[in-house]
Amino acid sequence: MSTALTRREELTATTLTAQNETAIAAVQMQQRTIIEARLTVALKIGRRWDQINLAIARLCRDPDFATEALYAKPIGALPAGWDDMDKRQQLVAAPDEWPRGFSIRFIEALIAEAGHFDITAQIMLDDDDKVITLVTVWDMCQNNAEHRMVSTPKIIERRSVREGQQVMGQRTNSRGKPIYLVRATSAEIETTRLADVSKAKRTLAEKMFRADFRREWRVQVEATIRNEFAKDPNESRKTLFRKFYDLGISPEMIEEYLGHAIDLLQPQEFITLRGIFVALDNSEATWKDVMATVDDGAEDEDRKPTAAEKSIDARIKTQMEREKAKKTPKPAEAGDGQTTQQPNGGPAAAANGGTNGPNGGAQAAPQQQSPAPPPPVQTPWKTPEDRDAAFVELQSALGKIEFDTVLQRLGFTLAQALGDPAKSIQAFDALNIRAREVEAQKDQKRAAAEKPLRDLIAQHGPDAVFSILGRDFGYSDLSDIPMAKLAAVSEETERRLAPPQQTGPQAVPKNQPNDDDEFDQPQPPRRNGPRRGF
Repeated sequence: MSTALTRREELTATTLTAQNETAIAAVQMQQRTIIEARLTVALKIGRRWDQINLAIARLCRDPDFATEALYAKPIGALPAGWDDMDKRQQLVAAPDEWPRGFSIRFIEALIAEAGHFDITAQIMLDDDDKVITLVTVWDMCQNNAEHRMVSTPKIIERRSVREGQQVMGQRTNSRGKPIYLVRATSAEIETTRLADVSKAKRTLAEKMFRADFRREWRVQVEATIRNEFAKDPNESRKTLFRKFYDLGISPEMIEEYLGHAIDLLQPQEFITLRGIFVALDNSEATWKDVMATVDDGAEDEDRKPTAAEKSIDARIKTQMEREKAKKTPKPAEAGDGQTTQQPNGGPAAAANGGTNGPNGGAQAAPQQQSPAPPPPVQTPWKTPEDRDAAFVELQSALGKIEFDTVLQRLGFTLAQALGDPAKSIQAFDALNIRAREVEAQKDQKRAAAEKPLRDLIAQHGPDAVFSILGRDFGYSDLSDIPMAKLAAVSEETERRLAPPQQTGPQAVPKNQPNDDDEFDQPQPPRRNGPRRGF
């Protein structure tokens, strides 16, 4: 328990009062402990922007999420049929001059994915006229903070007055109609304050993320919204997991079978799970039999598989064959008038006007053969949605200027490439090559910028270097340091690792004059008489 002295000045005397600070000190210590713990975890775990970018990009391809990711603020007259449109149709029909941006839902998903943000809203003033709230967004990894004061009035404007409302004033609008100033209820004040606080959080938090990532996410969201036939890329996976759950198999059990998280599910594993579900749904095996293929398969190689395991393997093989059949293009069927090849000639050739061959068969007449249809162009994507998403990712990786430059060298526009499968593949390959070149150049620049720090690690050891990076700069790995800050961080780290300079007398090298040498040199004779200039 600690005691504080409160001094009170009066007209005739000064009074000192002793007060206990136990509660205040306990709250201060509690808040300090929480902040230090959160900072320690944030600096230790860090933040991987590449993983965050991929996770948000996957969300942006979800049509349901993309519909809620942007907002458009109506200004002026609304388009025809606006009230009958859903959210996606309104975003498509909104004029270009309307203000647009990321919605509060998008920023909330972004903050949840990035982590290590401290967002607070503290009421600073609450009087009869307004409520002032201080909104703070603090990035604990980079130690950046943004603040904004939000003022919520308690007197609002209404065109009409309900029974029981207190009228505080009145004015006339531009149309000559009266507008009443009434005192808002506590529910209206709280609703308005929470909405204003959410908008402030969105604006402040958006500043914490890189501009190139925000531009890439915006392009992906808009592309998903414009695609009327967009489907959830994870819908088939979600449906399969729901079917497993109906059989009493939870996602945790599936993760135990896979050996990793469900989010890392590979296409080959998805085919395997579908085959397993068919076997379970037909009562050909149980989940215990499925887990036995994982637990016992490596223990006894000579053990014969059970009937249930054979059924599971057969179902998996069937699913693989079906997937392979879907990907294999069907051969072109022979049309009317085409020659059917027969060994040693045959009646089919003679029927089309051919001649007899040396073995008595018929040879086809060359002039009556029709050219075979060209094989279908094989594309690296399955649907137009996958193609559009691939080009959006390439445009985000290269930038619009470099993206358009590559297409200009090919001699066609993006619209022409999307309309022709052959041109789309040609553009996709050229853009991929350029993207790899740009990525290689960035890696070279990154390696050159990291070289001074790596030299310091080789010279002083990783413990000494990373202790400075973590303690003074908040970086746990070299990849966490932004490219623009590498040079400054390297110089500052080298300066702090340098040994302290000696402050005592230093030895003067030979053949180097010191301050006392001037007394040992012959001096010119003094001149008698007064010195001039004084």
